[in-house]
Amino acid sequence: MSRSGASLEAILAATAGIRGRSGDRNYALEGATRSFAFESSRFTRIAAAYLARTISNDKIVKILKKLAESGMIEAESFASSSANELIDLLAEAKLALAIPAAKMLVTLAVWYVGLCENHPNAIEETSTDRLRESLIAIKGLGAATADAILLFGVDRPAYPVDRSTWRVFIRHGYLDSSVDYDEARSTIESLAPDDPARLAALSITLEAIGREFCKPAVAACEACPLAPLLPERGPYEIDT
Repeated sequence: MSRSGASLEAILAATAGIRGRSGDRNYALEGATRSFAFESSRFTRIAAAYLARTISNDKIVKILKKLAESGMIEAESFASSSANELIDLLAEAKLALAIPAAKMLVTLAVWYVGLCENHPNAIEETSTDRLRESLIAIKGLGAATADAILLFGVDRPAYPVDRSTWRVFIRHGYLDSSVDYDEARSTIESLAPDDPARLAALSITLEAIGREFCKPAVAACEACPLAPLLPERGPYEIDT
């Protein structure tokens, strides 16, 4: 970090009031995957982690329920289906799913089944770095989405550096705008290197901060709960 950063405890304490709102995109990962009926299914959580990058909590829950009712909640069912079959099934419940998202769910299922086919505990026994490499190797799956799957779907201490996190950490001076994705990720993961739950809380928090206060063009610092943690000179500029 380019200045002495606030502790993770300070960030989470300052923003406690905005976490857990049902409208938060990443709240879906807490609500739909941690306390949902399908919590025991590893692949369900992986699927929800992927979907939560672009889909609301309420819709994810409806999608998972429909798939469970149709006997398609497990990875093997996904892997043996086509994207069109998945889309048609959800359409029965008036749930729309974009073709690229449906194709990626099938691809993730194939990845999961292939990994665990001969070794049921392969996910647990494979290192985080190797899992990340195998996910990023999937065409169309970006680094941040891969890390979201690792964090929320596999309970690994990985951090998905989205644009909200990037803006908050640069404006506070905790990251330099010249760092690349992996440098930013490693820096943030070092705040809680063995604690996925705390990294998940940070991700959920900063997604909400970025949407409500730390916007791309204008930062509403005066109203932001993280304002007390800004440098004395004010927020740093984001290089464009």
